[in-house]
Amino acid sequence: MEIKAHGRLRHFFRGSYSAGVVLVFESAIAADAAAIIMGEPWKRSAKAHAIGWHGDSVALDALKVRLKSEGFALAIDPCGWGHCRDKCADAEIDSLAHSVDVGPVFTLVMECADPRQVSLF
Repeated sequence: MEIKAHGRLRHFFRGSYSAGVVLVFESAIAADAAAIIMGEPWKRSAKAHAIGWHGDSVALDALKVRLKSEGFALAIDPCGWGHCRDKCADAEIDSLAHSVDVGPVFTLVMECADPRQVSLF
């Protein structure tokens, strides 16, 4: 079964660099399943159908490699800006093309067992 999320990365420049990523899902069940699949340091949001990650530049590089690996399908959502056209499709999740604060919106699809069965393990 596939779980789909919409995500976005935020850059933090507070003395040293760090980044945060939030993935928002259609249901709490999907978010719970994704939290298990993603593992530490991803945290489940108590207020939304979402999970979040925070790390430094080294951890971000490792995350970007992981999100491009087998079991995940990552696609940058088209920005809709006329001057951009298809340029955003090749962007990374931490692209500074449109903002120094946030990366482009992206869609992440991950494979998992039926999310309703995750709680059995």
